Amino acid sequence: MQEGYVALACELVSFDSEYRGIVNSLLGRIVVAENIDLATNIAKKYGYKFRIITLDGQVINAGGSFTGGSSQRSSGVLSRKNEIKTVTEQLEKLTSGHEAAKQRLEAVKAEAEKLGFDIDGEREMISLAETEKVRLEGERNTVSSMAEQYKKRIAELEKSRLDGEAKLKAAKALREDSLKELADCEMKISALEDEAAEAKERSGKTRERREEISAEISDSRLKLAGLEKDVQANEEFIARTLESIRDSVGRGRELDEKIAGLREKIEAEKLNIEDRKRENEDSKTAVEAYKKRIEAEAASGIDYERRTQAVMSLQRSKSDEKTTVNGEISRLTERRDAMQKECDGMINQLWESYSLTVAEAAEQAEEVEDIADAQKRLNEIRGKIRALGSVNTDAIDEYQEVSSRYEFLSAQLGDVKQSKEELEKLIASLTKSMREIFTENFNKINENFKTTFVELFGGGRGELTLTDPENVLESGIEINVAPPGKVIKNLSLLSGGEQAFVAIAIYFAILKLRPSPFCILDEIEAALDDVNVTRYAQYLRNFTDTTQFILITHRRGTMEEADILYGVTMQEKGVSKLLRMDISEVSADMSN
Repeated sequence: MQEGYVALACELVSFDSEYRGIVNSLLGRIVVAENIDLATNIAKKYGYKFRIITLDGQVINAGGSFTGGSSQRSSGVLSRKNEIKTVTEQLEKLTSGHEAAKQRLEAVKAEAEKLGFDIDGEREMISLAETEKVRLEGERNTVSSMAEQYKKRIAELEKSRLDGEAKLKAAKALREDSLKELADCEMKISALEDEAAEAKERSGKTRERREEISAEISDSRLKLAGLEKDVQANEEFIARTLESIRDSVGRGRELDEKIAGLREKIEAEKLNIEDRKRENEDSKTAVEAYKKRIEAEAASGIDYERRTQAVMSLQRSKSDEKTTVNGEISRLTERRDAMQKECDGMINQLWESYSLTVAEAAEQAEEVEDIADAQKRLNEIRGKIRALGSVNTDAIDEYQEVSSRYEFLSAQLGDVKQSKEELEKLIASLTKSMREIFTENFNKINENFKTTFVELFGGGRGELTLTDPENVLESGIEINVAPPGKVIKNLSLLSGGEQAFVAIAIYFAILKLRPSPFCILDEIEAALDDVNVTRYAQYLRNFTDTTQFILITHRRGTMEEADILYGVTMQEKGVSKLLRMDISEVSADMSN
């Protein structure tokens, strides 16, 4: 144990156990020693690493500086105003921080509202896309139905074409039969000629008539050859138009009618042959009948030509109809492909933009009652979307970040508001306490000043007043004094010594209220005359029971009242020497 060591400061005070950490932090490195000499030894031994306080109030700070008496308080009258100013500045900083946080909060709210609008716009776009998808699916189904109908129509035309081919084969067979019957007719004509020759032999009278009949028969043969050529030309025409006839159902019906006409023609030929057989007996009658038959054949050829032209016209019409149908089919096929491609694109966009399948989108789709109103609403929303600019794909992440930031700032703002309220309550409480303490102590100092002034000046009047009694913490202090035999309205009218004496009186009045254990007075009586110096020194004796004074002075009257005198002399150049004289010892020696 080091000599002179008493204890740590934290060990000499009493406190609740819950404040042990605070007390140890404040007083744990402060050592209490018996006196300044022993404290100096302790400080030197440990290299001035901690603070040491003596029992009589002297302090050795960490680092080696010495301080007389106890540590000064910082809660005096003048420092309280600085504290109020500091607290006010802190409050202004907190208020400005609160305003900045409020502005930031408003910005975050605006950003959150904007993100909400963006999300609503995206939802509307999804709904519109679903509606458009349903519409396109309906159109696709319609096109598919039309395509099926055209396929059925094509199948029917193909069936009709096969039926026409079968009927054409039957017509060819009938034509062969007609040729055979035509050959039979020629043979019969030859027989008639033979009969005509015989008739020539039988009757010479009819020679000229026979020659006419022969000429007519020759003409008939020529006409018959022409008809054969016409039949051959028609066969070639039929061969050329075969494929066109296959593509039309109507042409098959025309072929049926043509075949029926040929059959009628054959039947007519048969009847004519029978007539010729019956008219062999009468040549004239037979020739006339044959002329009629030739005329009928010519008329039949004209009718056949007409019907051929009608068939060609029908062929051209059906060909044009086929071309139109094929074009329509091609157009509808292209439209179907385009719509299918567009539908696939919308499905891909639905997945890429919104991560929704067709089934999920169908579940979320809503039925549109008024298409016009919905289209108008769509145009308005698209205009708003264009006005918003490009879509921010990171909006959700940014919203979460801003939301977290908003919650954090809101919590901070709540803490700031709570701290502000607590500070305001603390300031109000401190202000109230300071006002009460200041008023109480000022009144006591004023009473002490009145007494001290009279005692120092040997009469007169002195008083301290406040310039603003309603606001004592901001108020100024007026010093009103009247030395004996003088009427002073302004303190500047006093002499320098009187002004110094008034200041000393105020100091003593404060010292009476709060005695300090240790004071250093540095030539505060320098401006006083000798009489007042003696009064000052003698009056200072009244405080020596509670306060230890160190006086720095050159005045004789002050030195005469001191207990111990210290002086510094330099008998040798550059060498200072400290001299000490105890007045009590000198007085004892003189009395002896």
